[in-house]
Amino acid sequence: MAREKKLYLIAVTLPEDLNRKIHLIKQEMARDYQSKHALCLPAHITLQKPFHFADEAFLIKSLGAFITDVPEFALRLKGYGVFIPKVIYIALTESEHLKGLYRQLREWLISEAGFEHQWLSHTPFVPHITIAYRDLTKLNFTAAWKRYESRDFSADFIVRTIDLWRHNGKHWEVIHKFNPYKA
Repeated sequence: MAREKKLYLIAVTLPEDLNRKIHLIKQEMARDYQSKHALCLPAHITLQKPFHFADEAFLIKSLGAFITDVPEFALRLKGYGVFIPKVIYIALTESEHLKGLYRQLREWLISEAGFEHQWLSHTPFVPHITIAYRDLTKLNFTAAWKRYESRDFSADFIVRTIDLWRHNGKHWEVIHKFNPYKA
């Protein structure tokens, strides 16, 4: 019998205090612009878009062996951005460390976890924290962006882990945290 392929993603999950702060912004988006979908996920930066995988134990073992030469690093969240016509997000300042981690993880997933190229994103890596998408109408997108484009947001945190998330059929949950940094 073939194993069921479950849905996963790999992300940097933000610290709980920062997640709570961003959750309030998502609640504001839901209340004022009827965009509730982003409330279903904790604040995170996607490193590997959702993918199906049949062998969770192998995936966890493989990610557990991933080591990067990028040191632990700080990320700065600064302001807001958009992907027209439906996504509003909290932006990050440029981070060569995050780009390096992303690039090395992609290479590892192909060489060591058996990923196929079609599972990887083929769009440029634009790290961000989504606060509204999917259910944001074009009209509400325009109104919300007028409000958020000049609004200030600033926070910093240290990236200490990468996290494996699994969709349980209703929502995403972090199932394993990995420390990919050399000791």
